[in-house]
Amino acid sequence: MGIGDKFDDMKSKAKDALGQHGDKVDEGVDRAGQFADERTGGQHSDRIQQGTDKAKEGLGRFREQDQDQSLGQDEPLGGGQYVDPDQQR
Repeated sequence: MGIGDKFDDMKSKAKDALGQHGDKVDEGVDRAGQFADERTGGQHSDRIQQGTDKAKEGLGRFREQDQDQSLGQDEPLGGGQYVDPDQQR
């Protein structure tokens, strides 16, 4: 098993975990952002929020890739853009 095979195996495991526990991953990203904001005394709140949003966006794309592959689609679902469920309301 070469390094590429190991990477593919790790990627597959990450996708499975994200699919099963995506809500907990999002919570973890939020908590990490809150922790960083507290540790910096709120001095970098805007940047930390931007980083949190980008992380969630990346996770959303990662989820879509997994869904696309399982559905056999070539195009990402939702046009490849992350849609925050809280902002859909």
